[in-house]
Amino acid sequence: MEDRLRTGYVSIDKPQYKFYRESPIREFDVNQTLYQLVFNSNLDNMGYNSLGYFGNHLTYQNLKNEVDKTALAYQQMGVKRGDIVAVAMINTPEVAVNLLALNKIGAISKWLDVRASAKDLEHYLTEHDCKIMVSLDMVAPKVGEIINNTDIKKVLTVSPSDSLSMIQRLGYKLKNKIDGNTVDIPNESKFIPFQEFIKQANGNLDIQPEKFDKEKPSVIVQSSGTTGIAKSIVHNDYSFTSFVDKLSYSDLPFAPKKSLLVVVPPFVAYGLADSLFLALAFGMKAELSPKFDPNVVFNNMGKFNLCFAAPFHYRYLADNISKIKKKDLEEMECLISGGDKITIEELKQLKEILGLGIINGYGNNEGLGAVTYNPNNANKFGTVGIPKFGDEVIIYDTEAKKELKYGEIGEVCYKTDTMFMEYSNNEDETNRIKQKHVDGAYWVHTGDLGSMDAEGYLTLEGRSQRVIVRLGFKISPMAIESVIEKHPAVKECMAIAVPDEEEEHVPMLFYTLKDEYLTELEKVEEEIKVLCSTSLKENMIPKHYSFIESMPYTDNNKYDFRKLEELGKKYVEDKKGHPLILNKVK
Repeated sequence: MEDRLRTGYVSIDKPQYKFYRESPIREFDVNQTLYQLVFNSNLDNMGYNSLGYFGNHLTYQNLKNEVDKTALAYQQMGVKRGDIVAVAMINTPEVAVNLLALNKIGAISKWLDVRASAKDLEHYLTEHDCKIMVSLDMVAPKVGEIINNTDIKKVLTVSPSDSLSMIQRLGYKLKNKIDGNTVDIPNESKFIPFQEFIKQANGNLDIQPEKFDKEKPSVIVQSSGTTGIAKSIVHNDYSFTSFVDKLSYSDLPFAPKKSLLVVVPPFVAYGLADSLFLALAFGMKAELSPKFDPNVVFNNMGKFNLCFAAPFHYRYLADNISKIKKKDLEEMECLISGGDKITIEELKQLKEILGLGIINGYGNNEGLGAVTYNPNNANKFGTVGIPKFGDEVIIYDTEAKKELKYGEIGEVCYKTDTMFMEYSNNEDETNRIKQKHVDGAYWVHTGDLGSMDAEGYLTLEGRSQRVIVRLGFKISPMAIESVIEKHPAVKECMAIAVPDEEEEHVPMLFYTLKDEYLTELEKVEEEIKVLCSTSLKENMIPKHYSFIESMPYTDNNKYDFRKLEELGKKYVEDKKGHPLILNKVK
């Protein structure tokens, strides 16, 4: 056994350090604001493209000019250090402009989900007494419904067409008119176009940026809201600057002049920090996609070298591989996946089809997105990789309050400089998630189950809330799913707990099939049952099975466990066992 594995504890052995660069790809001063880091890091790259948007481009110098004008406009409007400005946007150039402009003057940008209801928007706006809001034009009508219940004085409206060419804008408006998608902005003085707001700026653009302050909040993103209304997660500048500094020790191919496709929405850290800010920090071009549909990565082939996206984007890419030009495939250097489960079998198939391995990672908004990633040259399928340089991930026994050894399953906890400051106005929840351990440091308790191997790779074993308890024994749904996923006919599968008169709860398996096997439903189900009986422990074998046409997804494009649980409960109550047909479940 190697000396570095002498204890069996990853926190002591740190086996993952062999995968890091000896020196960073790029030197970053982490004691800077977001605004300072982006433009200080690109002093020699000001002529390079910083943003791409439907064939339109902004160089770093163009971006700085837009940011400085916007910062001046905000300052003249009365926005000052510590003020919170709400932003409900999709990925357009105005996202980068507002992020950096508000940061320059020391204001805090609060990023809201554009799909939120009017009632939820009211909660998010009143939670921090926001007086200024930047709103996608399609969100403005909802804001109009509740604006009189808030302290909002001005709503700056942005259209996805604002940064298009004149001809493109005309085409956009014509198409929306034909499709019946025209938007009626509330007719009152509180709503003004963002472009008109910028034109009002008058004076010297060279205003002094606010100084770096590690203790000051800078950005607020939202949790996924799977347990109720989304929580507001507060981060500082140091979270962002540390994030890019840590990834500069990875072997991922970040470099100036390369292009990174940004498809993840900006109200989550994976989009705002891991995609957009990271691209700008490394001097790359952030190719912006305002849509998050399954086909957006496919539709942007040829425009990017790297991509941060979700598994369903890459599944669509593989399904349409015959339509992709060879030269566009050759442009791709690195495809990074996060946000949801992707199986070993899928990863192998995707590599065979695309000729490129998917870099799987793991994290959450509390850690500013990615906490672990697979090294590009040491990609271990089935795992979510190793911690970022300087971060620590351990497997924790929550009852004994101690770290577990390699191979043991427990709660995934991590310690990082990119850790959130707090949940706004929610001290109890902050203290539940952010706990001080015996080492005196704060660790994020993720609620996910996992194990670490002797090389420092993390494997997820399921969500602690998803654990199936059958006659007092805990079962990991992912352990069941990993067996079923090996069947050549299975496309996706999920195991959930359903009520049972004799055993309280038992596993039930939902699965979808590849198109070529849809005529063999009964045969495949029998084969799946045999596979379970021969490969799983007796108490892990599902008691119920059901084919469905498509897996249900949440609005955040994650598997909708609640929907599956409802379907499972109905299945048990009906006692029919007929296949459940779900058409276009989202």
